[in-house]
Amino acid sequence: MEKIYGILKKYGFSESEIKVYTTLLSYGPLNGYEASKKSSVARSKVYGILANLENKGLVLSASGEKSTTYKAERPEKIIVLLKEGVHNDCDLLEDLFKKYKEPVDDEAIWNITESGTVMYKLKELIKSAQKDIYLQIWQEELNDEIEKLLLKRESEGINVKMVLYDSDKKYTSKLKYVYKHGFEEEKINELSRRWINIVVDNDTMLYGSKKNNIDVSGIYTKNKSMVFFANEYIRHDIYCLKMIEIVEEIDMGNEKIKNIRDI
Repeated sequence: MEKIYGILKKYGFSESEIKVYTTLLSYGPLNGYEASKKSSVARSKVYGILANLENKGLVLSASGEKSTTYKAERPEKIIVLLKEGVHNDCDLLEDLFKKYKEPVDDEAIWNITESGTVMYKLKELIKSAQKDIYLQIWQEELNDEIEKLLLKRESEGINVKMVLYDSDKKYTSKLKYVYKHGFEEEKINELSRRWINIVVDNDTMLYGSKKNNIDVSGIYTKNKSMVFFANEYIRHDIYCLKMIEIVEEIDMGNEKIKNIRDI
């Protein structure tokens, strides 16, 4: 019940409205006196609340000889109303924001400290790519939405190259060019965190890291030097992984080969 209260309050429902509505849902049709008694909402307020709920289309009323009876509409009605309201508000905001022209981005390095922002910018960059996407990502962050978005861009002719890290060594992806890192344990021991690193069109880069799923830090920039180094870092990872694949086919028993990443 507390979760219902918390969600509906965000969309303008008062606590008393929620109490009366859920009481009608629980007990079925009631008159004002009964609704007041069972919901613990004062009788002096309950009729005004019932009228508000009726105006919102969430309660129906039937006049009898002695009193008016009230019945709650099905909960699906609230879901429909909320979805329509959010959709309409989003359309309105979209029109209102059109008057604000996006300024030309400079080479500033913008800090990010929230995981939702990292994922939002990641999707934004993938969608904006015109030629290339070079990406390092851990399996935990490669959710279905990101995977489908990458596959869509790949199908549209975008050059997508991904270095995938997976502590479980499953490397689940349908992309054409996926380079399985294979040294996840070493990286976690070295850095104590997972990360996302993406460069799009050799023009923009995003780096975000996460420690214990809480401590988030990252940067977003068009700074040419930062983009260059991020791009080279991902490409170098790919070169090394391709070389290791070749070397593994030759002789993994060779001590020099087994310690190839020791520096």
